[in-house]
Amino acid sequence: MALGVGGLLVAGVLVFVPGEKHGAPPPAGPEARALTAVTAGAPATSTDLAALIRDRAAWVGKHPDDARAWAVLGSAYVQRGVRQADPAAFPKAEQALDRALSGPAGTSARPSAPTSARASVSAQAPMSAQASTSAQAPMSAQASTSPTTPTAPTTPTTPAAPAAAGAPGGGGDAKAPRGDLAPAAVNPPSEALIGLASLADARNDYLTARKWGERALKRAPTAWAAYPALIDAYNGLGDYEAAGRAADRLAKALPKTPAASAAYAVVYQDRGWREDAAAKASDAVEHAASPAQKGAALGRLGDLAWERGEPKEALGQYDAALQAAPDQFAAQAGRGRALAALGRTDDAYQAYESALAKLPRPQDTLEFGELYDSLGLTGDAQTQYARLLAQTAKGRRGGVDENLVLGRYESDHGDPDAALTRLTAEWTGGRHSIEVADALGWALYRSGDATRALTYATTATEQGRRSALYLYHRGEIERTLGMKAEARRHLDEALRTNPYFSPLLAPRAREALDAVGGSSTSGGTATAGTADPAADGDGGGVADVPREPARNAGAAGAARTPDAAGGASGRSATRP
Repeated sequence: MALGVGGLLVAGVLVFVPGEKHGAPPPAGPEARALTAVTAGAPATSTDLAALIRDRAAWVGKHPDDARAWAVLGSAYVQRGVRQADPAAFPKAEQALDRALSGPAGTSARPSAPTSARASVSAQAPMSAQASTSAQAPMSAQASTSPTTPTAPTTPTTPAAPAAAGAPGGGGDAKAPRGDLAPAAVNPPSEALIGLASLADARNDYLTARKWGERALKRAPTAWAAYPALIDAYNGLGDYEAAGRAADRLAKALPKTPAASAAYAVVYQDRGWREDAAAKASDAVEHAASPAQKGAALGRLGDLAWERGEPKEALGQYDAALQAAPDQFAAQAGRGRALAALGRTDDAYQAYESALAKLPRPQDTLEFGELYDSLGLTGDAQTQYARLLAQTAKGRRGGVDENLVLGRYESDHGDPDAALTRLTAEWTGGRHSIEVADALGWALYRSGDATRALTYATTATEQGRRSALYLYHRGEIERTLGMKAEARRHLDEALRTNPYFSPLLAPRAREALDAVGGSSTSGGTATAGTADPAADGDGGGVADVPREPARNAGAAGAARTPDAAGGASGRSATRP
């Protein structure tokens, strides 16, 4: 339930779809603020969301045929689930959104038969993708592919087939959103379709999110609130070209708005255009229309600073995010990692605990456990890992696909073979993002197959995004394969990109770099509990990577897609 574009877009992009009638009168006060945010795909405060949920629940109790009110209620539950990391909100969201798609007599607008059951790996079953001119369809899962021998990354060309019961990519504890609209819903409200796309994104079911988002735009081409969900879906599927095109269309329709700026910030981050991503995130802060929106945009600035290896700058942005919106709990977790990098370990403990008490995200819990692990506090680390397993179990009950975070956990702290099974399910199910490529490559390496692992590690590191973790993984794999020069280059680049990237793994990266003849001091020497002197400067990192050459057009052409050999084929990279 990571916050993507949908958790960041700001300002009133769309309150209601133009040209549609609206039966329910707008509520007043905090309900109105939340209504504006929810229907625009923008963040609302927890207090305002609670007020909107109460208001819409009361309204539909008296007006059960008001489809649009049901859609708003469902979308509000989606946002509550994301903002509070509470997957129990997602079944409630699904029920409300299903009701929004029902006919006047309550006839279901979706087929009565559910999609296939989920397999034991607990990945949500991907839906069959509709052909789209704006999205590159992920490749089909091959029936003959073994869970332990994933196929090499290739440029996807065909839609993914629905996962059969028991197949990789299927199965779980809660039903997945169902398929095509039945005749009873010949004119569904666009808000319901957008809400279903956002729900699928929150559950990490990006194929389904893409389907509903594209259907919303077909239904109402000016439904700009669909774009946050669509961009998240395209990114989750690894279709970065489609994400860029969507950002370009949003910016063309709504120029110089925080919505377009936030979308570009995410797209540019995935391209590796760090300065441009930060500039767009700053634009989103400047034009934020509410404290919640400003806090979300400042949190993005903190994330970008952290990724650049600038913990002091990141800490300042996270503090500003919390000052703007005290319930921006993701920023509190960000403070934890930044404080640990600056040697303020006790403060880091407090920040993580405060964040996880309000926003129990598994990825943050994994970070917290690894902080304890790095300090030799094994018992405390195991407590956090048990906490992570409880969180992901709750997520699965709410229909969330938790395979990526569980795969990362299993690779380093559990059963690498189990990680491989989970992550193979993600890849063969159509989730071809750089995050999954990196995690799958690392699971292969930890399972003893360094040769195949390198294919995926190459894919993860050559599409643009500068991730110290991914570079470290690639360098370790190359070191195992005896590729000393390549390993030295990528390990050094990892430490130059962010010498603090992990309190547990950054020291290992320095040891590995020394072992292949590099100099770990070139990438900094900071560990948890030992602040790097450079961090006390003006917020800069230990080493600045030179800025990439300027480009002059939109974001769409910037993607690099995996080729059949697992490398990357570049396209002309342009941006405004």
